[in-house]
Amino acid sequence: MPKGLQFVSANNLGEYDSSSHSVRWSLAELPANERGTVELVALPVEAGEQVLQATTTAGASLEDRTEKTVLVEGLAALTFEVTDLQGLIEVGGETTYEIVVANQGSKAADNVQVVAIMPPGMRALSGQGETRHTIQGERVTFSPLPQLAPKAETIFRIQAQGIRPGDQRVRVQIETDELQQPITKEVSTRVYADE
Repeated sequence: MPKGLQFVSANNLGEYDSSSHSVRWSLAELPANERGTVELVALPVEAGEQVLQATTTAGASLEDRTEKTVLVEGLAALTFEVTDLQGLIEVGGETTYEIVVANQGSKAADNVQVVAIMPPGMRALSGQGETRHTIQGERVTFSPLPQLAPKAETIFRIQAQGIRPGDQRVRVQIETDELQQPITKEVSTRVYADE
């Protein structure tokens, strides 16, 4: 077995040898024109092409070899947190929303895009992150980050101003090429009027 596959189980009394990372079956007899079948269950632990080599022997002089390539692909697994660094502001006051995006997967995430939608009681003032941003009405859109490597994270920030009292909920969504639907979270800011 290749080092990128980990042994899990084998049928027909297959025995795993950890020193050679191989599985051996001993079939007592196989009649002429019959097929024998063995099964191996393995867990992929490394991405890339994994080559399984199989050797069949019978008696002292019969031998056959074959190889099977298994392509193991990684998976991008994005998570993100949104934090309002102030939490409570007065009308006219400002706060910063911090968006931490992490790829906990084994494959890079492609074209990671952050979009924030401000409620009517908040106004976006500026943005900061690894990519450029635009503010159009209530939407703050960051240009897609070409790749977010496995086990890496990136931070985006949005500076906003409270313009109306109440519980103001900012909706943030993350999109990538790997996701069929965006991931969405909300964060609440309490805006109060000094009377």
